[in-house]
Amino acid sequence: MQSSLPNGISPAAAEALLRFRDSRGWARHHSPKNLAESIVIEAAELLECFQWKTTEAELTPRAKAAAASEIADVASYLILLADRLGVNLDATIAAKLAVLESRYPKEAIGSDGSIDAYQALRDKARSRLALLGSPQMKALLAYRSFLAKARAGEWAAASDNRIYFVRYARETIDFWRSAEAMEKNLADLLPADEIAEALPRDFPERPDRAQLEALDVAGLILFLGRLARLEHIRDGVILAAADSGVLGTVLEILSQKAAAVA
Repeated sequence: MQSSLPNGISPAAAEALLRFRDSRGWARHHSPKNLAESIVIEAAELLECFQWKTTEAELTPRAKAAAASEIADVASYLILLADRLGVNLDATIAAKLAVLESRYPKEAIGSDGSIDAYQALRDKARSRLALLGSPQMKALLAYRSFLAKARAGEWAAASDNRIYFVRYARETIDFWRSAEAMEKNLADLLPADEIAEALPRDFPERPDRAQLEALDVAGLILFLGRLARLEHIRDGVILAAADSGVLGTVLEILSQKAAAVA
């Protein structure tokens, strides 16, 4: 069945709806909660038009007219809610499509409408979202505020003054552990080829901002995990990254990209 573009809502129609609301003084009743509830109620009434129907072909002309009326109700309340919250629908839909294009690339989904490929990517996307909402992720991002007001640690000397080591703040140690845990969780989630692609082996230890912004969320998490692993081998890796500003930049970009994905 060939699809066609749906009839859009013109600016004139939206403006007419807002004038209708304002001319009756109803805007004061249109709290976000009331409008969201109204959308759900009208959507339920739309669903009722299809109750006990197995196909669209079973709809009588009267039932189609009733469905169209309920669609108008749902669309109207949606426009009113967007207006109440200051949401630009065109921009919001475009942003959502950009996220969906990344989450469900055509190359992986195909064009035959296969549900299996979609479900596999959806499950992976849900796993990634769960990872982004994990306590370890929250600990990573919270460390950024600590760095803004304190140093990650200090060099200290052993009793013989010949061996030096870094005495890290408790917050840095918690960050260190969280970075290692996040890297492990991500490695369990992604296949080896995706990990290699997310963070190349030759990625520098002191990257500039442009190089960091080129990484996706997975690459940024893997980079932090790499710093944590290197700290076991060489004292001061995390301190150097913090003092140089690299660590703060990583956490800033990670926060922005994680919020966009979520």
